[in-house]
Amino acid sequence: MRMAVAEWHPYHDLFVDPLSDAFTVVLNDAGTRMLRSWRHREAVCSQCGAMGTEELPVDDIARVLDS
Repeated sequence: MRMAVAEWHPYHDLFVDPLSDAFTVVLNDAGTRMLRSWRHREAVCSQCGAMGTEELPVDDIARVLDS
């Protein structure tokens, strides 16, 4: 199992849309750094077609960030 090497950091705010299960994490006070995503609620996700929430390898995340 691969573990994240970075420490957890506090976030500024969290917004959750109860109708779509989309959410936004605001990382800084200025609101210029955000992460947006959604929760998988169905057996097959209507957003991406995945079968439930899955763990992503750190290398895959790094590759997306570098592109």
